[in-house]
Amino acid sequence: MFRALADLAHRRARLMFALTWFFVVLAGVFGGPVAGLIAENEGDDFAD
Repeated sequence: MFRALADLAHRRARLMFALTWFFVVLAGVFGGPVAGLIAENEGDDFAD
């Protein structure tokens, strides 16, 4: 599996770079609000 990913990364470098940035942006878009929801539900005494 790793050999196939390595071959793909060498053959399609731009595609792999674009996919990497896509997942980074996706994690930032969804990760922030989800982390905020989790933090609000933990019963933090210092929360407003």
